Order: sequence, then C-alpha cells, then structure tokens
Amino acid sequence: MLNDHKYVPESRLNFANVLQNVRAGQSITLPNLGDRPKHFGQGYQEGTFIVTQQMVDIWQLLSADQQQSSIQPHSIKRVLSGPMGVGKSYLALFLAAKAYSEYWPMLYIADATKIDQPTEEISSIAICKRFLSINKDILTAAELKQLVQHEDKSKPLVVSIAATIFCDLLQQISRKTLLVVDEHGVLFISDPPTPQRLPVLIPLMSLTYWAESAAGARVVLTGTAHAKFEKKYLRDGMQDWIEFAGPLTDDIFDKLLGLHTFLGSTTIIKEEVKKVTNCVPRELIQLDAFINSDLAFTNVNSFKDIVSEFENERIEKFQGIAQNYFINLPDIEKNRYRSALGRMFLPSGTRVAFEWKFLDLGLVYRFKDPLKHTHYLPLCPSAQKALLNMYLTFDLPQIVINQLRIGKLSGEQFEDALFNRLLSRSNTETLFTATDLNNQATNPVRIEFKDYRMIKPHCLSLGPGYDKVLGRGFDRYPRFDFMLGPMFIQVSISDFATHNAKESTDIKNAFARPMRRLPGMTIQQIAGRNQIEMYLDEI
Repeated sequence: MLNDHKYVPESRLNFANVLQNVRAGQSITLPNLGDRPKHFGQGYQEGTFIVTQQMVDIWQLLSADQQQSSIQPHSIKRVLSGPMGVGKSYLALFLAAKAYSEYWPMLYIADATKIDQPTEEISSIAICKRFLSINKDILTAAELKQLVQHEDKSKPLVVSIAATIFCDLLQQISRKTLLVVDEHGVLFISDPPTPQRLPVLIPLMSLTYWAESAAGARVVLTGTAHAKFEKKYLRDGMQDWIEFAGPLTDDIFDKLLGLHTFLGSTTIIKEEVKKVTNCVPRELIQLDAFINSDLAFTNVNSFKDIVSEFENERIEKFQGIAQNYFINLPDIEKNRYRSALGRMFLPSGTRVAFEWKFLDLGLVYRFKDPLKHTHYLPLCPSAQKALLNMYLTFDLPQIVINQLRIGKLSGEQFEDALFNRLLSRSNTETLFTATDLNNQATNPVRIEFKDYRMIKPHCLSLGPGYDKVLGRGFDRYPRFDFMLGPMFIQVSISDFATHNAKESTDIKNAFARPMRRLPGMTIQQIAGRNQIEMYLDEI
C-alpha cells in the first residue's frame, strides 16, 4: 500500500503556498489532494472556489490551541449539516487541505460510498490506502511499526491496521490530527446502518468513540441525506457539534458570480441571479446549465424572461419532491408537516421541527439565532413557492375552523387563518374594513400582492424591487408582522390599545431614534435612523 500512488496528493509546500494567510473572499485553486468530492470542478468555475467566512471560522476552531484555563483540552467533533448544493463538500475539502498543509496526520474520505463495502476487509483496504497515501511522508518508523503490531488475530491484518488508524494515530493528545468524511450520510441509508454491519466503521457512527482526553483529535463529518444520522445518533448535547451550512453571503456569492463571464457581467444581471438563486451555489450551476441550453436572450429583459422560465422549472421540480414526500406520510405526520410549514412561514409562533426525512429532501436549510434556537427557511424562491403551493393544499386544521366559528381564536390561530386566506388571494385585491385609532370607521384598506417572501435576519426589508411582494418579518422582527411596500402590518386579536401597550409592539418605538440595534446589525448601519427610516431607505 505504501507504493500505491492512486491517492497520493501534491506536495505540502504547494498547499501551503495557496493556503498561507488565506482569508474569506479569496479565490483559490487547490492542488490535488489525492481524493476529491463528487462533482468537484463540474461547474463553470471548475476547480476554483471562494473561501467563505465559515471555512475560516471552523479552521480557527480546529487549529486553536486550547489554552483557556476554565476548559480542559478536549477532542473536537463537528457535523456540517445543510441541503445539497450549499458548499459543504468545499468546506470539508478546505479543512482537509489546511490540515495537510500544516503536516497534521489526517484521513480524508471524499466519498463514504468508497468505504461502504461488502466486507470489513475491503472497507479497511480503502481506508488504509487513503491514510498511507496522504501521510507516508510524515509517518515515523515507530508509527509504522505500531500499525502492524496491533494485530487482532481474529480478523485480517488490514482490518487491525484500519482500527489502529482510528484508535491511535488519529486520537493523539498533544498532536493535532484530523478525520474528514464526506457523503457520510450514505452509511446510514441501509437498515441496519453500515457501521453496525462493518464494526471497523463504528467510529463514524458513535462519536463518543473519540475520547475527550484525546485533545488533539479533530473529526468533521458531512454529506447529503445526513439528517437521519443527526436525529438518531447525536444525543446528550451532541447537537451543539452541528454546524449549519446555508446559502452564501452576498459578498461571497458576488465573488463566485465574478468567475462567470455573463452572469457576473452587470449589476442588473447579478441582482436577478441572486434573487432567483438565493445565493445557493447549486442553483447557480443549474441556472448556468439552463441558460447554456437556451441562448435566445439578447438583452436584460429577455434574460429576465429566461430567469422566469428557469424559476418555473425549478418550482415544478421542487413541488414534485414535496408532493412525493407528502403522499407517503401517515395521516398524523401530514398534520405535523402542515404545522411545520406554517411555523416556517410564520416564524414568530411556536416552533415545530421538520422530521429528518423532510430535511433530507434539500428544500429548506437551518440556521441558529443568537440564542441558539434553530430556525428553518426555504432554500431558494423556487423551493419557497413549491412549499407555499403545498401549504395551500391543506385545509385549515379542524380546531382552527371550530374556534373561528365561535370567535375564540388564539393569536397564532388567527395569524395562521389570515395568512392562509391572504395567500389564496394573491394577485387579487382584498379589502379590509378599517377604523382609525379612535375606533371610528374610515376608508377600507386595500391589499394586493403578487408574491410572498421572507425577510432575512439582519435586514429590515426585502430590498428594492419588491413593492408588490408581501414580506414577512423574521422571528423577533421588531413591532411588525408583514410589510407590503411602504405599508406596515401588525397582526393581533387584541384591540390596538391593548396590543400597543406591550414594549415589543409599541408603534412609537418604530419612530424612536436611533433604532435599537438587532443582532448582527452595527451602529454604523443604523446611522442614527429609526426603524421606519431604515426600512424605507432599504426599499
């Protein structure tokens, strides 16, 4: 195996030259690490990718010396979680490349299907080939001797070697090591899962295998269809090891667009691309393939038409996925599915988690707020429209209908019913009976919108160009529930005086200067303005 060159990477010096002092926003092309993720380099950017802040942050976590006096040095385990196409494999590759450039003993498995084999022996051969190829220039004679001496006579030698790699060489106390496994979720598709069938892979199922006392050990697992593993095997505080990956930030996505000769050519085109993709790399690759198959556009307007066609195609794709999932659900799970969708679209209410099979469809992504609460958002506008269409096929829950008949709706039930009826009347003018603040009748309020979008955290609006789009504030969005152009909407079952008496909903606070700073918002961004001024400036 030491003479096998299939997985031998380029020199560590080549990697160090590329990765030294690397920073977020930097465009890099990595040398060959010996193994590469599935579909790597197939997009228009080929082998080039943009370093994200998340890459830098996680590497800093893994590489930091644990010197805090209040925290005992310990092993670090992280599970990178997110839908397909948000860049988890690039993140995993970046971490592996950084460890290799810094001479860490490491094992990088770019595709776990390669170790999902019929026998322990074949799986162990795949593990050993990769480990020896990437580490043979730094393994000492003592470590090589250790590999062959710890033989379990009841199993083939190569299985014992693989076990020693996991148990000893990748679990050191004073020397940092790294294990990275991509496409990790494939090991848990079968029943029983692969690690139960191939005990040599138990370290990839039971993360307690990686002893806290092995202070140098670093483990990173990721892959598509991964939520099953997270739900079943991450317990007793292990959920804190999950790092959610989602759409790229605007600045990083701009850099990625800059690698495309057309899609990054003008500000108008870039904004259209960002709207339809929500800064998701997979959607960008899909759009690139779509426009390459239809080069009929000659100007920006015709490009917008092409983007609209692309969006409709993606909606149809996502809707088919959502419907197939729903059809196979038990009735009790169908009710939960509706509740989870409703809570995602109306995020200020009681949280309802999606079950793991839905998460593995790749229609939504998760993120944590500053209080470490987990939230869900549709992956992109096409996924949102598909899920909204799905949501509208549900009848209101019977309990809501019953409470509506007797006028005893709770606040959440009222908002759910209102939202459902509003969405069913998009592109239709709706008149609301209105009174002024003195409860005197006034002109009806007219609401008409053509679409619905959710405002991202750290923003106060959907941005320019969304005057006819009903916007929904995120969880703890200050004072208002919906916005439509310059119209602000509060939803409440209380009268105005009662509702306005609460600090969080008091209208006067929307006009107070400067606006109270939200998490992720800087004083410089606020620049002395109140909430209304900031919103209007954004749109």
